[in-house]
Amino acid sequence: MKRYTVGQMAKAMGVSPQTLRHYEEMGLVEAQRNEQNQYREFSMRDNKILMQTALYRSMGFSLKEIRSLFKEYQDEAVQAAFDRRIDEVDQQIAQLQLLKVELKEYADSIETALKHSGECWIDEQDKEFYGVLKKGSGLGLESEDGDELLEFQKKAPHIRQGFKISLKRVLEPTHAFDFQYGVFLKKEWAETHCPIHEIENHKITLKAPLAHQILETSTFSSTVFQPLLAYADEHGYEAAGDFYGIALYMNYVEEDKNYFEFFLPLKKK
Repeated sequence: MKRYTVGQMAKAMGVSPQTLRHYEEMGLVEAQRNEQNQYREFSMRDNKILMQTALYRSMGFSLKEIRSLFKEYQDEAVQAAFDRRIDEVDQQIAQLQLLKVELKEYADSIETALKHSGECWIDEQDKEFYGVLKKGSGLGLESEDGDELLEFQKKAPHIRQGFKISLKRVLEPTHAFDFQYGVFLKKEWAETHCPIHEIENHKITLKAPLAHQILETSTFSSTVFQPLLAYADEHGYEAAGDFYGIALYMNYVEEDKNYFEFFLPLKKK
């Protein structure tokens, strides 16, 4: 019966000798010592097992699972192992589909930011999302006040950074600073993936009509919001609530390349 040295078998299977030794340690194959030349050699049966191992590996089975498949004499048990693997693949596909949706949404956000920077418009749709806000400009990792915010932060990449700025602060620049940093979840994602008891106290609803503005900025002085207020005034509206901003695209390589979408509730003058 033809036999193969470790080097020959490794080359034939496209793996390293170290990988073959690992397979031996796992109990998948076992090289025999050639008494004439003291070389360790594999048999044709080992070759077939290694080929089947490569097939199972390509299907995503772990070496531990493959060892069990080789040792399982009940066809029903082998079938069950494949059914479990199919279930795992279905879960992976579902996760990848969700990831694709998230990638597409973020890519669309970048496109919106770059194409419509500086634009303002008014629509008649309410805006709903879930968020946690705290005073200041960051997470405040060292404070207990940040605990709820940090819990939302853990839901990345589905969260978006943002903030709330009081209308009074914008209209009266000398008024005490009123800025709240926040993290926000889209309504659709939050209601699909989060237990209702976790989010019921974090729902934010901005009633229409709403003014929108896409803006590239790294500062939030009162002058930043004047174009949006002027646009609303030109269309017969005035501000009826605080400003909310949600990040569309934040480029931390170039500090000034941060794009936000602002929302401002309005009322007829």
